[in-house]
Amino acid sequence: MRNRIVFAVLLSVVVLIVSTTIASPATAAPPAQSKNCSYQLTPQIRLPQYPGQQHLNFLYAPVAWNGKGTYVIVNTYTRMGYQWAFHGNFSGRARFGVPTSYTLLNPRWTRDRWVIVFSECPK
Repeated sequence: MRNRIVFAVLLSVVVLIVSTTIASPATAAPPAQSKNCSYQLTPQIRLPQYPGQQHLNFLYAPVAWNGKGTYVIVNTYTRMGYQWAFHGNFSGRARFGVPTSYTLLNPRWTRDRWVIVFSECPK
């Protein structure tokens, strides 16, 4: 229970810090690890390869994740947290799926700033 409270407090601090920091994508510094294991995510849309296939929408972390601990994906614009599915590590980067239903209801989702907070730092 104590770990969940600490994690919730850290998440609140990260959301507050990130939401008050204003940087355009062109001038933003590359994502760097902070003390509380949070990273900026990069959205990517992959178009279907054949008719009827769903669009594949992902958020990429700049680090690989070992699967230990928990994580929360935060939209810093809406300040909402999500636990979308982990889809493995590719080229040293963790990939998290974004549900098609979310992308249809929020067509500007790729323009929002996304952050992931890990309960344990990826190694």
